[in-house]
Amino acid sequence: MKKFKLTSIAALTALMILSGCAGSKKTKVIFWTGFGGKINGVLEPLLAEYQARPENADIEIDYTTKGGYPNLYQAISLSVSNEEYPHIANGYPDHFATYLSSNILLSLDGFINSEVEGIGVDLSDFHQAYLKENQEMAYYRDPNTGVPDKTKPITVGLPFNKSTEIMIANQTFFDVMAIYDENVVIPKTWDQLDTVGTRIIELMTEKNIFGNVLLKDGTVVLKENVPTSEDANYDAFAETVAVDFRTVKKDIFRPISWDSTENFFITAVRQWGGTYTEMGSDITKGYVRFDSAETRAALTYFKESYQKRIFGLPSSFGTDQYASKAFKKGECVLTISSSAGADENVPDGSVEFPFRQSSNEIPYKFADKKYVISQGTNLALFDRGDAKVKTEAWKLLRYLTTEVNDRFGRDTSYFPVTKTMQDSEIYREFLDGDADEKGYTGRQRAIQDTAILNNDVYDDPTEAWLKFTDPGFEGSAFIRAEVGSIMDKLFIGGKTPDQVIAEAYSKLSKYVE
Repeated sequence: MKKFKLTSIAALTALMILSGCAGSKKTKVIFWTGFGGKINGVLEPLLAEYQARPENADIEIDYTTKGGYPNLYQAISLSVSNEEYPHIANGYPDHFATYLSSNILLSLDGFINSEVEGIGVDLSDFHQAYLKENQEMAYYRDPNTGVPDKTKPITVGLPFNKSTEIMIANQTFFDVMAIYDENVVIPKTWDQLDTVGTRIIELMTEKNIFGNVLLKDGTVVLKENVPTSEDANYDAFAETVAVDFRTVKKDIFRPISWDSTENFFITAVRQWGGTYTEMGSDITKGYVRFDSAETRAALTYFKESYQKRIFGLPSSFGTDQYASKAFKKGECVLTISSSAGADENVPDGSVEFPFRQSSNEIPYKFADKKYVISQGTNLALFDRGDAKVKTEAWKLLRYLTTEVNDRFGRDTSYFPVTKTMQDSEIYREFLDGDADEKGYTGRQRAIQDTAILNNDVYDDPTEAWLKFTDPGFEGSAFIRAEVGSIMDKLFIGGKTPDQVIAEAYSKLSKYVE
C-alpha cells in the first residue's frame, strides 16, 4: 500500500500563521456529501450560519450534494486522476478504504492533537462505537522496521451523522392485542418473536380481523359496516379505530419485516456468535468468515420463521427496499429499519385511520451478544490545496462534529456523535420535552422516540447493547452487496442455508482465505 499522507505539526503551525492573514481573495472550501433534500434542509442553514461568523468573512463554503452515497463515492473516485476531489466529504469506511489506497486522504491527528485554541478536539468525548471505525484502516509505521504498528492508529475521519437499527411497532395494535392475550407483547428476543408472531396470526384469524377494521376496545367491524366520511357518525367512529385492515389479506400479512437485507444477515451472524468479515494485515486485504455453524443456525431460525409466515422482507409485500408502506397499510405490525428513517413509518396523512407507533430495540438471540449495527457516515479531509484551505476545511469539520451536532441530530433523527453534544441543553430539552405541550407532529414524535431509545437503551451500559461496525477494506463494499441477496434467496428463493452460503463464497472467492 502507498505511504499514507500525514498532516505534520510543522505544517499545522505554518497553517495557523497563514490562517491569521486575511487576503483580498476568499479561501474556498469545497464540501461534498451524498445527502438528500431532507438532510440538506437541516445542513445548509448550519453551513450558512458558520459562513456568517465574522471570523469567516474571508471563507467561502462551496457545498454540493451528489444525491446519494454511491454517486458521491463515484464522483470522488473519478476525480482522483485530475485531483479535483473536494477538501472535505462524508463517507463510509469502505469508501475511505478506497480513498486511502488512492492516497488522497489526510490524517486528522495533527489537527486533533493541536493545542491551538479552536483547533484541537478531545477524542475521548466522541462515542467510541462511532469513532472506532475511523481508526481501524491505517496505522503509523514503526520507524525502524517500516511495519504498521497497530497500537498507533491513524485517525482518517470523525463521526458525523450516526444512526442504528430499531424495531418500529404499531403500538395501537399491540395495545389491543393485550386485551385478547396479555402475552402478546412487543418481543425482546427472537425466541419470544416466534411465540408472539404465531399468536398474532392465530388471533387475527380467530377474531376475523383480516379485511376488516379493528377498534381500540377489541371489537371488529366488518368492512361493509364502516361509515364513510359523509356519514354523521364518521368522526366519532374514527376516534374508536385502532387499525384499518380492510386491504390486508391473510396470505400477505407477516407480523415482522426487516428493511436492509444486508444488515439483517450481518446482524444475525453476529447475534448468533459468528464472524462476518475480517481485515487482513492492511486495507488491501480482507476475508469473509461467515461459513460457520453459527451462521447456519441463524439462517435456519429465520428460514423457519419465514415458513411459519412470521417473518417477511420488503419483497414479501411487493417492494424492493422498504416495508414502510406495508407497515402503514397494516401488512406488518413490526418493522426493523434505520433509526434515521423512523419518521418514514408514521401513518400521518397516508392512511384513513392513523395509529400510534413506537420505537423499540431490535430483538436479540443471546443476552451476551446484543449486537446492533452502527450506521451513518464520517467526515474526512482530502489532500487538496494549500495549508490554509486544509485548516479551514478542518475547522468546518470540527464545527459540524463538535459544535452543532446536537442541533443537526435533533432535526434529522441522527444521533449526536459526542457526549458533550448528547448532553447539551439543546439536546436534553429535545429528549425531555413534552410532545403534547410542544404540539409535535407524528414525525417529530417518531424522531424524539427514537432519540430517547438510543439514549436510554442502546447507550445505557447496563442494557449491554453492543453497537458494531465491520472493518472497511478494499472489497468490503462488494462483499456487503453480495450478502444482501442471501435472505431473499433463503426466503423467496427457497434455498437452504448451506446453498446460500456456498453460492456467496463462490462469488466472493477472491476474499476466501
